[in-house]
Amino acid sequence: MSAISRPPLLEALADSVAACLDKASLEAIAHLELDPVARERLDELADKANEGQITPEERSEYQSFIRVTEFLGLAQLRARARLGLPLAS
Repeated sequence: MSAISRPPLLEALADSVAACLDKASLEAIAHLELDPVARERLDELADKANEGQITPEERSEYQSFIRVTEFLGLAQLRARARLGLPLAS
């Protein structure tokens, strides 16, 4: 899913989450990163997908990662905007 074709529901959910958080929570979300183990797994799945060697189970896991990281990215953008931070880290 490209950045241009995000579902409106996902956008609205990110807006709603950011709107109900206090400053400390917004800051935590704005600077949130995947832990090294999750990042390594995501990279592994991406490599397998790009090489055409991903299993159906791995594809499902990879697609879940993508959906979650897209939502977190949107939430981070909203948090950064509400804090007046640059939108890119």
